[in-house]
Amino acid sequence: MEPPPLLGSPKVNPTSLFSSVDLKTLLKNIDQVHRRLDLESGVAEYCNHKIINAEKELVDLNGKANETLYRANK
Repeated sequence: MEPPPLLGSPKVNPTSLFSSVDLKTLLKNIDQVHRRLDLESGVAEYCNHKIINAEKELVDLNGKANETLYRANK
């Protein structure tokens, strides 16, 4: 069953407009988006790794500072 035409437009099925889209172009665009997401995911993983390392370093420094303060107050 074909959807009704839009008001004020000739009797055209809007879904038929998609039939002119080239399948290779769609696949190429999907592949480009997939590569972009892979790249962005890699960048996010790298940033998360750097953040985790920085947090570990801060915890270590905080522990050393607390140990130094404890020894100084003995």
